[in-house]
Amino acid sequence: MKKNAKSLILLATLAISIGSFSPTVYASSLVSEENVLEGQWKNTPPSSFAPKIKQMKDTKGKFTWNDGRIVNFPSKEGKSLGTLDFSEGGLYFSLNNYIEHDSDYDEKHFFIGSVEVYNRSSSNGPLYYQQAETVTTTWTTTGRVGSEGSLATKLLSTLKLSVGFDVAKSVTNTASSTVAYTLTVPPQSWGAIDAYNWGAYSEGVAVYRVIDPNTGKDLGKYEEPTSAWAVRKNKVYFDAYTWK
Repeated sequence: MKKNAKSLILLATLAISIGSFSPTVYASSLVSEENVLEGQWKNTPPSSFAPKIKQMKDTKGKFTWNDGRIVNFPSKEGKSLGTLDFSEGGLYFSLNNYIEHDSDYDEKHFFIGSVEVYNRSSSNGPLYYQQAETVTTTWTTTGRVGSEGSLATKLLSTLKLSVGFDVAKSVTNTASSTVAYTLTVPPQSWGAIDAYNWGAYSEGVAVYRVIDPNTGKDLGKYEEPTSAWAVRKNKVYFDAYTWK
């Protein structure tokens, strides 16, 4: 009888030990799996995507002629033509300045990508934004600035001073497994994270000297409107939200 009693006590002790240990491990594993929300990354902007639009006040170029004084601008016969930005109608145009009339910025101007998920569980779960694909954002322009290097450089340096941060013609967001943003999604709810590159806007006039290449005469100045939405460097805007 004593031997049987000891066996029963030992079995009971093992049963209690196993019963108190196994459910804890299983529950912990189950919660971890349920709470990780695997969203699908996509490069299609949401229907609400509405980048800021700016309309140029004037789109026509304007000449202002002078008395035709001679400037230090070599003739084209066997000589260097100096620093020229473009030629048109037999005349040469050399950039003198860029005068900015308006500047602005928009945190959600260039769409990068998004991730969306439905949380079917009965508890909160994290949704992670990771850059699944490499995306390059390129500036948008009107006028000559998109094709003329010296004007682009001048506009970007002017815009940087106006908005207070670095801007560029293009920015590349490289694919990475790093978690860039986290959103907590309630149970039985949708969650989404949209990523954007900032846009910075500059509008103004490019001022050129107008030169006759045959005589070296400075014929006057030409002002041409131009504008650009440049891309902010090293800054991504995340728009995160949930809904039922």
